[in-house]
Amino acid sequence: QIIDAVRAAHQEGLKVRCFFTIGHYGETVSTIKETIRFAVKLNPDSVSFSLLLPNPGTEIRALAEKGEGGLRILNNNWMHYNQLHYDIFELETIPLAELKEWQSRAYFTFHFYHPLRALGLLFSRSVYNYKIKGIVLAVGKLLSRMFSSKH
Repeated sequence: QIIDAVRAAHQEGLKVRCFFTIGHYGETVSTIKETIRFAVKLNPDSVSFSLLLPNPGTEIRALAEKGEGGLRILNNNWMHYNQLHYDIFELETIPLAELKEWQSRAYFTFHFYHPLRALGLLFSRSVYNYKIKGIVLAVGKLLSRMFSSKH
């Protein structure tokens, strides 16, 4: 159904952004790879691969607090409960460093198979690509300064 929905949206000219969560209850390396393959197959206009946030009041948080389901809370600092400073949660079977590595691999794999999507991020007005634009602009400014100071 998801494949059909994305295809129909594209046929109607709609932009599709898909969000995937890595590190969910019961997650394995095999299911992470399956998620990545699914994202590549869907071929949305953009993707987000986030790590699970065990927010208060959720069933995931309750399981983790009880030490059940192979879930482990590493940090209760609420300033870190976002995707930029993520150091709060891991699975007993997949440590945090490995989850972060899989997150990076997911982005790399998706954009390797869909390079025009990656290039499109540079020119998109989406708020989700501000880091990419910032990196490109910073490198451009650095190169400009290097060359202008030599001449």
